[in-house]
Amino acid sequence: KELPEDSEVVVPWANMKFAAAMHVGVKTRTSEIPYYQEFEEHGIPASGEGMDLETLARYKYHIDTGGGGGTTWSGTLEKLGLPGLLFH
Repeated sequence: KELPEDSEVVVPWANMKFAAAMHVGVKTRTSEIPYYQEFEEHGIPASGEGMDLETLARYKYHIDTGGGGGTTWSGTLEKLGLPGLLFH
């Protein structure tokens, strides 16, 4: 959506979204799952894109809620090696 020119842009205090989830036994982008599409229909931006480690390293805080299979130890160790604070 585009904002009108005279609108003030307000940056959210946190930008947390679900990137992927298990759907019918397959890891699927949340933007393709009807459950998450319902949030979007009501103006709640719940779906987002995944990030690689290089992009994650630019952020001060990392929130990892796990997922369908949880987070592997190797995935957790990778995130602990990034700058910033990991909430796991």
